[in-house]
Amino acid sequence: MNITEIKKMLCTLMEYEDSTITHTIPDLIELLYCKASQTFQITTFSDDKVSTYDIDTACDVLYLTLNPVKKKAFNKAFFFVYHVQKFRLPETTCKKALIYEVSAF
Repeated sequence: MNITEIKKMLCTLMEYEDSTITHTIPDLIELLYCKASQTFQITTFSDDKVSTYDIDTACDVLYLTLNPVKKKAFNKAFFFVYHVQKFRLPETTCKKALIYEVSAF
């Protein structure tokens, strides 16, 4: 699944907030939307860790979990985008940094 497909799935879960819908990938993760806190709860079965995220962070976590081969490059790219946004650098700087960092692999 790509990021767009994941976000679409999460938005669908939000639309059915009055129902409890749990997505489970056996031996990997469990995902559900919590109406009360308006967050997504992701449980990883490998360590039984339960974490809550907003929609954008949940997308990133799910993408990394479902696409472990691309994890290293994605982590670097995500790190760069986060820091560029944090320091409010121009978008062109962000794109150049991202292209440079991802192509360094």
